[in-house]
Amino acid sequence: MIDKKAIFLRVLLISSLITLSAMAIFIHLLRVQSEMTERLGQNDPVLALKEIPSPRGDIYDLKGNLLATSMPVYTIAIDATQPSDTLFNNNYKKLAKGLAAIFKDESKEELEKKIYQSRLAKKQYFKLKSGVRYSELQEVKKLPILNKGRFKGGFVYTQQTSRTKPFKYLCGRTIGYINGTYGVGIEKSFDKYLKGENGLQMMQKINGGIWKPLSNSEDVEPESGADIYGTIDIRIQDIAQSALLSSRPGWKGVMEFTIILIFPAACARSAGSAGVHCRLVPTSTCHLRRPDHGACCCHCQHQARCVPPPRA
Repeated sequence: MIDKKAIFLRVLLISSLITLSAMAIFIHLLRVQSEMTERLGQNDPVLALKEIPSPRGDIYDLKGNLLATSMPVYTIAIDATQPSDTLFNNNYKKLAKGLAAIFKDESKEELEKKIYQSRLAKKQYFKLKSGVRYSELQEVKKLPILNKGRFKGGFVYTQQTSRTKPFKYLCGRTIGYINGTYGVGIEKSFDKYLKGENGLQMMQKINGGIWKPLSNSEDVEPESGADIYGTIDIRIQDIAQSALLSSRPGWKGVMEFTIILIFPAACARSAGSAGVHCRLVPTSTCHLRRPDHGACCCHCQHQARCVPPPRA
């Protein structure tokens, strides 16, 4: 006697296995297609992996006061082809009004005209503003059209960094700067620690030679640089600089100089000279030791001199 129930269970089991296998093959094909598309896209002249600069480390003084930091700034833009007709026509004037209220450098009417013209011209990248602070970016994200994101609203933004010194010119030469391979001060000497590791971002080249960020599985997040803590006390630097400026009226226009004070060493004006002297400190602890003198130097933009070690 044929057991119909057993046959039915076997058929059901085989059918289930076939269905599961087909689904697994289909998912695998989708994954392979996605990977192949990305790989082919890397050979496409309009697609490329671009380097994304890493956040640079901060510089602090002996007491933990911030001497140099990288402030994020953003460039915001819109892909005017992305929003639907209904979304764009009902909200582009509200968007212009919101942008005018946040940045206050262009009128609502001017922005309305520019945004509308970008839509007519089917611009895939229309820059709305550069140098945008983080707090301003958060307000922009709430505006009509842009609050729909990249795909529905066409909102695009990229991040850049701007190096800032909270104390302005104070101790500026010692903190230094770096521009490509050239630089001075701590910024240059400790660049390999401060700069971190750059990331990678897939970008698409669109009209006007502009690179538009895309999402990609091979994107690499940048790694932040290390912070540097120096032995300089910015408060003492401030006192010394103020004393020098008050004692030398002719230096009022000279804003950028550095006084190095290490341990009990002190800077003093040399009688009958426009230079600045710095008393000898142990050469092993002197940051700006002259090998030929074995002395510590006080540098300023106006004039710099070194005090040789005293004779025994």
